[in-house]
Amino acid sequence: MAQIEKKQLDKIQNLRRAYATAKLRIAEIEIEKQGIFIDLSSIVGKINEEENAIKAQFGDDAVIDLKTGEVTNVNS
Repeated sequence: MAQIEKKQLDKIQNLRRAYATAKLRIAEIEIEKQGIFIDLSSIVGKINEEENAIKAQFGDDAVIDLKTGEVTNVNS
């Protein structure tokens, strides 16, 4: 029966392990990415809530300077 050399076997085993590890890392990154997308969606929802509250208080044309908090109205 033919057999590959120990050096060849070790090399192919190491390469297969490296491949499996890389695939696992990609899967973990994708899972983390999905979590970040969920967080991002939640943040966007909170931004929309805050902007709607500001519009209700100051009008739909309110513009807020995010550095100073000063509110101006575009149509004024």
